Amino acid sequence: MLESLYLNLGQHDALSDEEKALLTSTLSIEKYFGVGEDIVVEGSRPTYSTLIIDGLAARYKVLEDEG
Repeated sequence: MLESLYLNLGQHDALSDEEKALLTSTLSIEKYFGVGEDIVVEGSRPTYSTLIIDGLAARYKVLEDEG
């Protein structure tokens, strides 16, 4: 699951087995999101950080239609 993260970090610096184990132990909840599903909803105040292992995310805002 974290292999892509290890590979990415490994491009910038050596990552020891101890560091990999520490990263693995910090992950407490695994959650999957579908296409188009919001990770954080506008106005909410998450109390946690999110690490995206696979895929991509974008920030957006829906504007009111003044027409």
